[in-house]
Amino acid sequence: MKELNVYLSGANLLTIAKERELMEMNVGGTPQTRFYNFGVRALF
Repeated sequence: MKELNVYLSGANLLTIAKERELMEMNVGGTPQTRFYNFGVRALF
């Protein structure tokens, strides 16, 4: 193996708000989505 790359990324992982519990319930609004990406790249 010549090269190995591992990566992890995310978006909207932390929400700081007084109404956080209400926001996560998603009552009549857009959901607070979280994104996680994980990848591995190998060259042989």
